[in-house]
Amino acid sequence: MLTTSRGGLFFVALAVVLAGCSSARDSVAPSPSVSADPDLFGAITGQVIDDELNPVRDAQVAVASSVVEPMLTDADGRFAFLALPPGPDTLYVAAIGYEAAARKIEPMAGQTQDITVRLSDVASEEPFSILETRQGLIACGSGAGFEGSGVTQVRCGAADENQRFLFNYTFGQDLKGILIEMRWTPAQAFSRDLVLNVEKDGCGVDCEEDDTFAQLQGCCYLRVPVTIDEMTKPAATEPATDFREDGGRIQTRTFPAFGETGNPVTVFTQQPFEIRVEYFYHELPVDWDVRSNMMD
Repeated sequence: MLTTSRGGLFFVALAVVLAGCSSARDSVAPSPSVSADPDLFGAITGQVIDDELNPVRDAQVAVASSVVEPMLTDADGRFAFLALPPGPDTLYVAAIGYEAAARKIEPMAGQTQDITVRLSDVASEEPFSILETRQGLIACGSGAGFEGSGVTQVRCGAADENQRFLFNYTFGQDLKGILIEMRWTPAQAFSRDLVLNVEKDGCGVDCEEDDTFAQLQGCCYLRVPVTIDEMTKPAATEPATDFREDGGRIQTRTFPAFGETGNPVTVFTQQPFEIRVEYFYHELPVDWDVRSNMMD
C-alpha cells in the first residue's frame, strides 16, 4: 500500500522531559472536501458499532488506497469519506478493545453509500497498515536563548492558541508496531534541532522516564519505530487494560532541543513540523528497520 525507502540517520538519545506547556487534544479528523466534479467520485458514510449495537466512539477508520486521511468516529460512531475514486477498495477499522477490522467497499461515481461496520463481524487476520499525517506548530519558546544574545524568553502557556506540539494516537487490538516519523524545515538559522518524545497517553506534559518509549533529538528528520513489546500500559487507564490484548493510546510530544547542561540551546516562535504515523496490524513488514514514508 505504501512506498518504502532506505536510508540511515543517526540520532542522539535525550533524557530530558519538558513540562509547562498546555496540551492539544485531537479532534475527529475532518471529512475530505468534495471534488469540484462530485459525479466523478463516490462517498462512503457509515457507523461503527459493537456486538450490542452500541456506537463505537474514537474508532480509527481508514481507506486502504490512502487517497484520504484516516479519521476518528464521532460520539455516534459515525464517519464520512466524501471523495473516493470509484472501484474496489478496503475499509480498515481499529478501536480500543476490539479486533482490527477490514471490510471490502466499492465507491461508485456520483453515489453515496451508507454502511454499518460491526467490528466483531469483520475482524481480519490479514496484515495491513494505516498511515496518517499530523501537522504541528510550536508557537512558544523553550527559554531565554543564547546568553547575551538579546533574545528574550517566549513563554509557553494556554494563551498560545496556535500551539500544536502534543498529539494522541488511538490503536486497536492486534497491533504489532507503530512507525513514527517527523520532518521540518528550520524556521530560523539558530533554531534547528527538535526533540520527539513517544510517551504514554495521559501523562501530557508531565511525563516521567517510565512513561517514555523513545526520545530522539536532531535536525531535520527523526524516525521512531516502536513495537508493541516496547510499550507498557499506564496504570489505571480505561477502558483498555493491556496494549497487547486491547490496544490503547499513546502520545507524541515535540519541543525545542536542550544542550548537554540541560539549558535550552534554541528558541522557537513559529516552527511548523509534520508527523507521519503508520500502524501495523497482525505482523511487522519485512523492511521494518528501514521503512520510511517521508524519505526518498
